[in-house]
Amino acid sequence: MLASKRPKLLPVIEGVVKDILNQSDRQSYWITLHSILRGDERALVDILAAARSDAEMGDDISLIRCFDVVVWMVGRRDGHLRPRGRY
Repeated sequence: MLASKRPKLLPVIEGVVKDILNQSDRQSYWITLHSILRGDERALVDILAAARSDAEMGDDISLIRCFDVVVWMVGRRDGHLRPRGRY
């Protein structure tokens, strides 16, 4: 629910994304996500910004939301199907 109210600050914590990141609890999810986004001199942030631009999406779509969508799409393509439920 928070992700829908603050999409620029919080990612959607969804089963496919959790499965891709191999996270089972909320705390490790945030730590892993922070490490991914800050690692390698923030290279992923630059990649996400370029992808957002290539997709002709505006700056109103946050990079964290782009991350969610890309990871979810790759996960679904690769068969990561986790049942829905509370986190």
